[in-house]
Amino acid sequence: MGISNEILKKRMGMEKAKGTLEIIAYLASLKSPMRELMFEIRSIILAVDEEITESLKRDSIVFHCNADFAGFRIFEDHVTLVFFHGAALKDKYRLLRKGADGNARSITFSSIKKIDRKALQDLVRQAVAVNKKK
Repeated sequence: MGISNEILKKRMGMEKAKGTLEIIAYLASLKSPMRELMFEIRSIILAVDEEITESLKRDSIVFHCNADFAGFRIFEDHVTLVFFHGAALKDKYRLLRKGADGNARSITFSSIKKIDRKALQDLVRQAVAVNKKK
């Protein structure tokens, strides 16, 4: 059972003033079954630090704090969150996979139930800290 676009817009846009209309419209327009998963991951990320913002780049959501630190890749059966400077993160949870460029690291999510919120929050905090040092 899916969630209506109106409910999704309210959940995504009203709880976080940082969410731009562009992001809300983008997520509401997605036909992907991964839409709710992206919303959940997005909510966790935005709650970590009040300085985190987001934008739409190359048809995907990118998160910023002083600079871009992470972004989504959407697939039919999963969502990948790429940490652009993931090599600088301490992955005590062993969730991150090495990226093609050597610096990026990613996590693949296939279900809301399988999100390790504590680990995700920790990795986002670290990524933000790396960007704040720049």
